[in-house]
This record gives sequence, structure tokens and C-alpha cells, in this order.
Amino acid sequence: MNPRILLSVLALSVPVLHAADAAPPEAESAKLSAWALHLPDAQPATTPGAEFKALRDTKDAEPARLINRIEGFEIQARELGDGSQLVGLFNREGRKPELDLSHAAFASPVVTQKSGPVDIDIPLNGARKLYLSANDGGDGNSGDHADWIAPHLTGPSGEIKLTDLKWTNATTGWGKISSGHSVGGGALQVGDEPAAYGIGTHADSVIEYDLPAGYTRFKASAGIDKTGGPRGSVKFSVFTADPWKRKSGPETLSVNLTDLGYAIPCKVRNVGTHKDLGTVPETLSAEVPLGGAALFHVSPTPVKPRTEVRSGDVWGDTDGRVIQAHGGGVLYHDGVYYWYGENKNGMTNSSGVDRVDVVGVSCYSSRDLLNWKNEGVVLKSVNEAGHDLHPSRVVERPKVIYNAKTKKFVMWAHIDSADYGYARGGCAISDSPTGPFTYLGSVRPHGQMCRDMTLFVDDDGTAYHIFSSEGNATTYISKLSDDYTKHTDTFIRVFVDKFLEAPAVFKRDGKYYMIASGQSGWAPNPAHSCISDSMLGDWKEIGDPCHGPKANTTYDSQSTHVIPVQGKKDAYIFMSDRWKPSNLRDSRYVWLPLRFDGEQPKIDWKDSWSPKDL
Repeated sequence: MNPRILLSVLALSVPVLHAADAAPPEAESAKLSAWALHLPDAQPATTPGAEFKALRDTKDAEPARLINRIEGFEIQARELGDGSQLVGLFNREGRKPELDLSHAAFASPVVTQKSGPVDIDIPLNGARKLYLSANDGGDGNSGDHADWIAPHLTGPSGEIKLTDLKWTNATTGWGKISSGHSVGGGALQVGDEPAAYGIGTHADSVIEYDLPAGYTRFKASAGIDKTGGPRGSVKFSVFTADPWKRKSGPETLSVNLTDLGYAIPCKVRNVGTHKDLGTVPETLSAEVPLGGAALFHVSPTPVKPRTEVRSGDVWGDTDGRVIQAHGGGVLYHDGVYYWYGENKNGMTNSSGVDRVDVVGVSCYSSRDLLNWKNEGVVLKSVNEAGHDLHPSRVVERPKVIYNAKTKKFVMWAHIDSADYGYARGGCAISDSPTGPFTYLGSVRPHGQMCRDMTLFVDDDGTAYHIFSSEGNATTYISKLSDDYTKHTDTFIRVFVDKFLEAPAVFKRDGKYYMIASGQSGWAPNPAHSCISDSMLGDWKEIGDPCHGPKANTTYDSQSTHVIPVQGKKDAYIFMSDRWKPSNLRDSRYVWLPLRFDGEQPKIDWKDSWSPKDL
């Protein structure tokens, strides 16, 4: 979840929950809220009121789930079984303290490799503590390899290297702080010459020392290590007393309704004060004292049928819940469209690659491509260590096709480890389009990596698995077995060294088309359109299908699928994802009409449109 969610303020006075006879009220409010949410070890000192009891004991309620935890704040929610939720906003430890640079004995300007190191020489004035701080220079932490070169103390007791002392506490923004080496593990070097001794760390970092008696000055130089490269920029500061600026008062905590899963405004009631707060359109907010909590009963307003597609807006299902079908595809079967995709309804973990613990693959059904019924999670995560579907793994870009011979629905998906080194294709089958799907296992097709992928069934029933491979450098098109659950020995390698991702394949007038993205992580890039006379034939690129403003970023999205609209000639819908790496569950969908100019596919931006008009 993006930290800014916790800083948004709703223009509404929200009372804070207090227990009248509790001491202190903040702690008791937290206990009562936790008790109502069924959180572990939550036992209030006071007797909970009737409303608390009724909400706690609601029939068909689900266990509480963590919506967000950042710094000392926590948001918990519990489904009550009727579409409403109990939501607790907890100020457990307050905001992480900030450095108070007004009390720094030394503070540098922004230091880069180009600017060179800064020299430090400060009096200690009888201080018993020393804090060395290296903080981001304002352009992000990339490359902020910070070195303290030749740090030492001088005074009547002589001279002592700081590296001969043990720090009492140390934090780093990346890697491991090292005495004698850079944070990357190499020799310390700022400028042209290796350092004789020093400390390597990475912004944001604070290293704390207890100072021995008999020393009156601290001296060092500080700069960007050679391993940081030109991107590194750091502000160095030195403190001889506690550097932290702590806030102990109340904090405004907030949660977006979309992070609770709602795509529509909700009615809110403060459980502690028994007051109805009216309809909240987007964000629920409350001022919460340190150690306290606020508890709310949140209920969705009636759902209105959707009449148009508005790309980038929150898209809700027929229950008013946010559709969770990212990186997905659509299958048409017996008059119904089925939309399958990644369920990312969890907290984003940004330590390493941005990801959400695996929830599973969701399915939604529709007859008009506008109003989608939630059919549930049809392939669920498996809480078994080492399993491909374990929450710690990656399940991306699921696609489902129907095998008319076996009468089975066959799913393939990109299965990976959290570091994306596993790189396999996983297969599952079901007797119904709405599952449940039975997982069969995963493979590296033809002994090669399998990452971003799609499926395509030709008119003769032959199915193909199309996937990025060889470190994403090459696209593979592999013919599947008659039952669609295995790969045959027939495949081709195309677009070698082109690094194409997110392929979407479809057929028109005997020609085969592919729309794909380039490789740039979560950041959007230009789309590539490609054409061939056969699936296993010669493929060639034919340009960017997008036009106009933001065409060079595919309208801030990445391709995932193309839907042929049934019953209409030359009617296609381009599906793509607008990723939010800081809060992946709030990633949005971009759906746009795809038209043709001769054999060239064209995708134009539309603020709103309807499949009925295709």
C-alpha cells in the first residue's frame, strides 16, 4: 500500500473511539476494537457494549485481514458476511521518528560522485554519544552507497579509529553495514584511491556509538562509493546527542475504500460513539491517539448497472466490489464471457520485487462485457511449503481455454519464485469455467524459462502457448498437446533479443496478430504489434498500434489480452493493465476498442465507450 494513503484527510469530523471508564482510554479503545475484530490476545478490561458484541458475533463473518501496516500504524478489516465490514484503524506505536537536522553538529549539502566527498571536523563538547547519518539526497535511494572514510576520534587520550569501536545500533536502507568494505562488499573507494579504513553503508542509515572518555573531536570524510555510480546522492550528518524528532500526539489515519475492496461509496458508522457518519465516497479517515484505535462499520451503497467502460477508473463487480483480475484474459463459452486474472487483494511487499502474496486466480462472468459477476477464486493458493501456489510464490498472467474434445477448461499461468528465478508455466484443469481448477504442476517448456504468457486456440482446435523466455529476450510459440495440458516438440523462437513481454494473440481474416510490450519492469512502454501468416510461421513487427497523447506508454498500461466480440465482425477489445507497483491491488484496467487500417491494428484512447457501439 502506498504510504500516502495514511496521510490523506477526509473533510469530515470523525469521532475517536474511547471507553468511558477505561484508563487509559486509548489503550482500552485498541483492546475493544481488536476484540471485535477477533484479533489474537485481545481482551478488553471493560465490558463491551451490545453493538460491539453483535458485530463480533456476526454469523458467517470471516477472520480479520491486515489491510496495511506501515511505521507504527495498522489497519485491520473483517468481512461480516453481508457485504459490510468492520474496520479498525490502530495507532500502535506512532510515526517513525525523523532526524532533527536542526540539532546536527554537521550537515552536508547533497553529495554525489561528481561533487566529491565532504570533510568533517567537529568538536564533541563532552558528548557521550555519536550518530552518523546518511540519507537520500532527494532523488530516491538508487545507488546511495555511502562511505565514511577514515572516521576517527582525537583528544588528550590520543587518536582512535571509529572502526576499532563497536557500534551500539545501526540501520541501513539496503545491504549490510560493513567496517572495512562498501555496502556492496567491495573495497571502500571514494574518488580515485581506495580508502585505508572506513565504514560502508547505504541511505537511509544511522550508526550509533558510545564514545569513550578522553576524546574531544571527530574527524572523517564522507562520499559516494565507486559502486554507487552516478545515480547516488546522499546527505551526510553527524549528531552528538539523540537525533530523533518524535511525535507523540494523535495521527490522522486513513484507508481508501478500494483497499477494503469497495468500488462504490459506502455508509459508515462509528461503533464506539454509535454515530452514523453518512456516506463516504473514497476515503475513511480518523484522528487516533497514540496507542488507541477507531472502529467503524462500513456498508456499501446500492450498486448501479454499468453502461460504459471508463479505462483507469475503479471497476466494480455486480456486488460493488473491486474486480481483482489483473494480467488476465477472457474466454467466451456458451453465450457467456469469463474474465480470469490475478487476485492481488493483499498488501504489497516492496522489499525486493514489488509483489503481493498469492491469493489465487479469480473468475468473473458477464453477458455484456460491462457488468461482471464474481465467480470466486477458482484456483486458490496452497499453504504448503514448496508448493507452486504457496503465498510466497508468484502466479501471473493466467489464461483459460476450452478443449472441445476433452470438455475440459485448461488454465496456464506464469509460476515463479519471489526473485523470478523459477520461471515456469503452470497448468490446471476444470470441468466448469467457474472452477474449481485442479493444479497439475509446472514445467519449463523445452527446458527454457517461461514468464509472461498467453494462450491461443486456432480454428482447427490446435492450441498454442506463447511465452517470454531466455531471460525475456526471446518469445516462444509452442504447440500444445491434444488435451492442452502438455507441450509438444513443435515450437519456434521469434523476436530474438527483442525483450517482448505481455503477449496478446488473436486472429483476423486468416492473419495472426500479436500485441506485446517491451521490458521496463512495472513502468509502461510503447506497444508492439506483430503479424504472421501462421502461428508457427515468420512473424514481423508492424509498429505501435497506439496513437495520440500517451501512446508511447500504451496509455500508461501494459497489454494482456485481445477479446474478439462475439456476433460482430471486426470488433475487438484491447485489454491492458495500469499497474500501481506501490499498491498492486489498486492497479486499474484499460480496455479500448481495437480497429484496423488495412492489416494494421489501431488502438485509440477513449475516455468512455460501450461494447454495444462496436
